[in-house]
Amino acid sequence: MLELVPIALAMVVSWFRGGRLRDVVSLDFSRGWIVLVALLVQVAALSLLGSDSQYFPALYIFSFLGLFVFFALNLKLPWIWLISIGVALNFIVITANGGYMPVDITLVDQAPLTTEALGHARPITDTTILSFLGDVIPVRIGVPGFNGLISVGDIILALGAALFIQWGMLSSRPRHTR
Repeated sequence: MLELVPIALAMVVSWFRGGRLRDVVSLDFSRGWIVLVALLVQVAALSLLGSDSQYFPALYIFSFLGLFVFFALNLKLPWIWLISIGVALNFIVITANGGYMPVDITLVDQAPLTTEALGHARPITDTTILSFLGDVIPVRIGVPGFNGLISVGDIILALGAALFIQWGMLSSRPRHTR
């Protein structure tokens, strides 16, 4: 949810700069449906099976493969490479930890946390691999639902998405040359 903040800000800034959201929507994505299927697999795995299901980790990891196929097919578009790096960092830490994102629960204001509250994440322990790539960066915006922890991958993904939105919304606007 926190990743949506920079994307929303990019939309607002682009709009003030004369950009149009329809220009992003009308971009020539190759196989855009792959992203929808991958995200639906993630949502279905979490909401229908639950993160305690023995099948959840495999489905969650598998869903990333669709995202990587989409990125490979769309590398011609600006900033897709940066988005894919952010997703890859999250994929690496999630895969290394059995299908779950490590989270530093000492930084979470809510206690005690249940498995349901953690969703696709698990607390960092002594056996956690690459914990520095997990959700270890606290973000306090002051708006309910927009406070929490993010990862380095989330930051890179959000930056790439914000830059892509900026580019997409402003790409068809006439450029002034000097």
